[in-house]
Amino acid sequence: MAAMNRNSIPDTINEQDMILARNLTYIYKDEADEEMKPEETAGKKKEGFFEKSEDNAGETAGGQSAETFKGQFQETSGKTNGETTALRGVNLSISKGEFVAVLGTNGSGKSTFARHINALHVPTEGVMLVEGMDTKEEANVWLIRQKAGMIFQNPDNQMVASIVEEDVAFGPENLGMEPEKIRMNVKEALEAVEMSAFRNATPSKLSGGQKQRIAIAGILAMRPECIILDEPTAMLDPRGRTEVVKTLQKLNQEEHMTVVYITHYMEEAVLADRVVVMDRGQVVMEGTPREIFFQVELMKQVGLDVPAMTELAWRLNRQGMNLDPAILTVEEMVNALCPSN
Repeated sequence: MAAMNRNSIPDTINEQDMILARNLTYIYKDEADEEMKPEETAGKKKEGFFEKSEDNAGETAGGQSAETFKGQFQETSGKTNGETTALRGVNLSISKGEFVAVLGTNGSGKSTFARHINALHVPTEGVMLVEGMDTKEEANVWLIRQKAGMIFQNPDNQMVASIVEEDVAFGPENLGMEPEKIRMNVKEALEAVEMSAFRNATPSKLSGGQKQRIAIAGILAMRPECIILDEPTAMLDPRGRTEVVKTLQKLNQEEHMTVVYITHYMEEAVLADRVVVMDRGQVVMEGTPREIFFQVELMKQVGLDVPAMTELAWRLNRQGMNLDPAILTVEEMVNALCPSN
């Protein structure tokens, strides 16, 4: 492993942490990044950055106390001397094998956070560690990108070859793997995303969901331990989204791969082990899907929706019904409305 600058490393590092951010702050020149739009944030103040509240606490469907939050913070992000603060003091750890969904409105900093994991950005202040390696250290970047692969929104922008098999082999070839190892990795990666039958196909002839699965296979062929996906289903139809999400669940559950999943689709976030909500460059809520989504009003305060069934339960309860506020799925709603004896 490459040498690390110990002066920037936290005193204690949990060996189970795949990703560790401490006081992560990122400031960029306005023309260099579009993650936060100065015209939308400059000079604004808003409510948010919720603190725990005992009097607001509720029970989840599993019977556990849910963390609830309230409070205010003075927002100062925006244009300052031609610079914008996209992340401010983010503290977050993600364990090996965990499936974490990151939510937030446009400009919340979620994509900027994702790019720090892959060392596409480096912190202005604070530290980002990927399996103990500091992303600020140039000597670590190559190893970090082998450990943590990244998938973006548009699958067409990630295709580099005219044959699926060659496209998947591109990453391992650039890592200098032996030809026999590349062939084995490509075969196993295509099997993992259930695209072996298309190994000789032309990527441009595939559906959006199939292309995104090929992009995932290209990352898997490099044998990463973590995969970061920045709104990978944003340009896909419902069928394509289902294909991609099922693939990710399989990789997480069967291969124990760490998944960091950025999405605007709440029904997809329900499938995660943990949900992180970002607003104006800060982590404002964190917990299991049930702990987060039953707080409908607080989610709306940061400009986000909740799963459709959670919203329905909330609206019915406001009309006098007494449903579990942490309902997440259609099946749970059916069971709540028509309980079996």
